[in-house]
Amino acid sequence: MKQSKIHQVREADTSLSQFIREAWHVLEPATPFVPGWHLDAIAEHLQAVTKGQISNLLINLPPRHCKSLSVCVFWPVWEWIRFPHTRWLFSAYASALAVRNSLRCRRLIRSQWFQERWEDRFMLTKDQNAKARFDNDRGGHRIATGVGGGATGEGGDRVIVDDPHRISQRESETVRESTLIWWDQTMSTRLNDPRNGARVIIMQRLHEADLSGHVLEQGGYVHLLLPAEFESDRRCTTEKLNWTDPREKEGELLWPERIGPKEIAQFKLRLGPDGYSGQFQQRPAPGGGGRFLAATFRYYRTLRLAGNPFKYELFKRNGESSLVDVESCWRFAVMDPAAAEKESGNKPCYTVIQIWDVTPDRNMILVHQFREQVSSPRAADVAVELVREFRVGYIAVEKNGLGLGVAQHIKRSGPTVKRLTARGDKLSRTQIAQIRMAAGQIYFPRESPILFELEKELLLFPRGQYSDQVDALAYAAIEVGIPGEEPPAEPVNVVVAYDGGD
Repeated sequence: MKQSKIHQVREADTSLSQFIREAWHVLEPATPFVPGWHLDAIAEHLQAVTKGQISNLLINLPPRHCKSLSVCVFWPVWEWIRFPHTRWLFSAYASALAVRNSLRCRRLIRSQWFQERWEDRFMLTKDQNAKARFDNDRGGHRIATGVGGGATGEGGDRVIVDDPHRISQRESETVRESTLIWWDQTMSTRLNDPRNGARVIIMQRLHEADLSGHVLEQGGYVHLLLPAEFESDRRCTTEKLNWTDPREKEGELLWPERIGPKEIAQFKLRLGPDGYSGQFQQRPAPGGGGRFLAATFRYYRTLRLAGNPFKYELFKRNGESSLVDVESCWRFAVMDPAAAEKESGNKPCYTVIQIWDVTPDRNMILVHQFREQVSSPRAADVAVELVREFRVGYIAVEKNGLGLGVAQHIKRSGPTVKRLTARGDKLSRTQIAQIRMAAGQIYFPRESPILFELEKELLLFPRGQYSDQVDALAYAAIEVGIPGEEPPAEPVNVVVAYDGGD
């Protein structure tokens, strides 16, 4: 038994991952430790900082994935086992959060578990043993402060910032800029030995111009990027350690044993596309969106009033709404087939078919959307089925790539087909859609299951992983035309049928 204990201590001496596993129960007695390869990856990079292999480290990690415990609690205590003279300077957007982690550190050091193993390495001093700062008898200290305050004149061998931005203030350019100035002119200059010290930033992304974006633009940081859902075209590799994100499947979760599909779905519902993309995927949209802004999204529902035809209730930005007879609208469909050149690698390719109604005053209403990975023949069959089901006047098909064959297949089956030619780049093709969206003339079905992915893609465009839904929307807007101008095609009036409301 004694021999086994000695072996455990020696392993935890040299392995931060092992130390975290063994120490977990001290701070989280009611929560079983759940292993995760991402915890080992974080520990590996932090150990590289301890060894002097990395001097500037940026870690982007979703919330609830043990970033603060790993970086701000376990790591400094572990490093003090071997190098108790190390001086630490920690900060967070609120001093209370930094102090909370300081208390956890001190609680771990004082625990019976730790003292039984490493009491001979160092002792906390009695004359400097406060919540925000405590020293040890070997010259080391740990100081906690809030962003923008408190650490004037103090320095450290390790300068750490954990979540420098407050989520509620992410859209404030003034607050963001003050945080960047604080980092550049105060916190990042506090290394006692600039040659041998290290800076570590750990955070979730909240804005393109947050501290992560700022230091990545400056350069010189090893970037450990860990999105909650794997995206093959953003696979993280840190060359200094020859480390690569081990996930292979698109959408594979970071820590499924603890935060699985159900929990991820709940986060998506609470945060919305914009918030989830930044905080969990580490891919923020610029201030409420890029080309398409969240503030311009409009919604509708379908009503059946007693004795009257179906109506659309269109919700305006000011909280008011208006009713439009469904039968007064004209209907068409657009199709963006999965392009042949997209069918490579791990990135899925999607076929998108959208059904649109256009009101007499030319508001666009998204009636239905199909978006799936389907083969070329099946995509054409689906298009024919939808045209018939929704009694569409015609379907416009993007003819590049596989689109020409798909259009011919659809036409042979009977529906009227209009072939679209993609002119210009994606940005130029979305201009009319942007104009209509900004004018409040495009409406999405309220509380629809398609909303999350559709809005996420719009908000991230053109920096997002996918643009198939944006492409279809752009073609639809081109069909309807620029507000105030005549539509490019003669509208086709259709008789529509519905099986119910919203």
